[in-house]
Amino acid sequence: MKTKKRLEEFVRDHKLDTNVGLRVITFEDLAQLKSEGCSIEEMLNYLSKNYNRLLHGSRNDICDGELRLGEDGRVYASDMSAVAILKAIFSREGRGYVNLRYPFFTNIFKPFKLKIEGINNHTIGERGFVYVVDRDGFRNEPKGSWQYVRESATPILAKISIQREDFNYPVFDVTNGNRRIQ
Repeated sequence: MKTKKRLEEFVRDHKLDTNVGLRVITFEDLAQLKSEGCSIEEMLNYLSKNYNRLLHGSRNDICDGELRLGEDGRVYASDMSAVAILKAIFSREGRGYVNLRYPFFTNIFKPFKLKIEGINNHTIGERGFVYVVDRDGFRNEPKGSWQYVRESATPILAKISIQREDFNYPVFDVTNGNRRIQ
């Protein structure tokens, strides 16, 4: 119960419960929350579940206040903080082929984990951002998964700084014998 109360205070104190203006949440803001025993993942999941929010992770610092359409004419977001944090830290960019494999559907029999094929020096970053957007206008695709899509640019409500240590799931390097690297 203490964690829920603290998360509610954090959301309210940083105005993450409003749709007005862009909120910037820094590493320093998050350090206090972490010191009180709340993880960034818990806070993001709480925000998604209780405030009609979705999450979009990226290593790019988006400064213009909106998520733009990708090459396929869509904006992607998630209701699962693990995916957004993953996207903030891990990238397909760099030399050669890089494939990040993780499940669309998770449960007790299929836990969340990341497998990287073609890992290179640019695959794993130390910092990134999770962008918070309003869920309205998105549709769940595929149905029942963590993925949501929208065919129009989307205003960003908050930009939250993320560190590699915020991703708390197993990571395997498939290219080098399925070796666990985290």
